[in-house]
Amino acid sequence: FAQFAIFFAITAIVVLHVPFMEDDVGISKTAAGVGSAFFAVASLVGRIISGGAADRFDKRVVLALVVLVAGVAMPLFALVQNLWQASLVLMVIAAGVGGANPIRTALLADYFGTRSFGAINGVSMAIGTLGAFLGPWLLGLSVDVTGGYSTGFMFTGVVALVSIPFVLRTKAPTELTARYRGRTVRVVQPGPPPPSVGAPRR
Repeated sequence: FAQFAIFFAITAIVVLHVPFMEDDVGISKTAAGVGSAFFAVASLVGRIISGGAADRFDKRVVLALVVLVAGVAMPLFALVQNLWQASLVLMVIAAGVGGANPIRTALLADYFGTRSFGAINGVSMAIGTLGAFLGPWLLGLSVDVTGGYSTGFMFTGVVALVSIPFVLRTKAPTELTARYRGRTVRVVQPGPPPPSVGAPRR
């Protein structure tokens, strides 16, 4: 669910922030493009910072923090009144959005290893893609029904925030298996190597 919710909120903002800046804020297409450029730069910075933090701290906590930042900023985007306000809020959202990407991949590798990483990441991305499909569509539907973007942006922020408890409660499969079986997972130590061929018997 966390993957679904994060992609839901992220894609809705990415797809519809330019129409919002044109229609509700009154910014030209060129100026809205400047806001998109700030979004890309802040996303890059967010990825670098969160990736470094994930190497030092609990990845679940770091992921929850960047999602919290983006989720709180999304409803604020509906309140902007000019290009600079829009760019500032977009940069905050982008830092959180970009910061979530490397941590998600690192968590998959930590929990499942790299032997079947391609298949596991494919399943994870499929779940996220479903959220990415529904997010822009529901936000656009909200605009058609309400005549504005405020309700949709608030809803996307709530969806992002709802994913945080799921992120924090994520457990590695080995931990879950040990808990449900009622015992800890034991690591089997390798035994002595077999005798070499042709070695004299005693």
